[in-house]
Amino acid sequence: MAERLVHTSDQFEWQRSVKDRAADPPVSPARGDRYLIVSAATGDWIGKENQITYCSNNIGPVWTFVLPLDGMVTWVQDEGATYLYDVNEWKVFGLEQFAVSGEYVGLSGAFGAHIESVSSHSPIVFTWLANGPYEVDSKVDGARVMPTSGTISSVILWRDVAGTSGSTVLDLNINGGTAYTTQGNRPSISFDDADHRVNCALPDLTALGQYDILTIDIDQIESGDPQNLTLIIYIIP
Repeated sequence: MAERLVHTSDQFEWQRSVKDRAADPPVSPARGDRYLIVSAATGDWIGKENQITYCSNNIGPVWTFVLPLDGMVTWVQDEGATYLYDVNEWKVFGLEQFAVSGEYVGLSGAFGAHIESVSSHSPIVFTWLANGPYEVDSKVDGARVMPTSGTISSVILWRDVAGTSGSTVLDLNINGGTAYTTQGNRPSISFDDADHRVNCALPDLTALGQYDILTIDIDQIESGDPQNLTLIIYIIP
């Protein structure tokens, strides 16, 4: 049995999807089958709770294990749910209606984001990051270009270290103009948000064309020293 540690330099590290959450290893898995191990694990999975495992050789079978780290995200296919690993446990992360089955949709570099799968059955995922302390600024973490037309279906704002008062407010721009004509609906998070995550209101403008350019601004920040901000936008082609 092989075991490896996966390090992440960003707020989220998107893992390949898993077939299911399970405690018992399947008897005849296919090579590449992936599972999220839950408590009371048996057989080769004993002592591997909360780890992601995949069948690296179906003769045996042989299982390889991935140690979980805060910020890992995976899609559980049989549940139709996205899970985030945070503070020693996997928690439902929202966006349950979308799958990115068998593909990585993840981050590239300390401030990067990229798309590795675009199809009629999976969303486009754009991610903007502000690692460490952040401040009021425009065009944070660069621009994202639409590879095809689509519709914004979900907006998530995540902030790690809270300030001492007030709220952080972002704006999403399409081709240089705000998508939130109702400015009161802009993505925002309060300093005392217990989950550190907000499922934000959709913008007034959700329809996107091929080659549209998306950018974000940080319009307002909390008092104190808020840190580590991530905005994730899901788009259905």
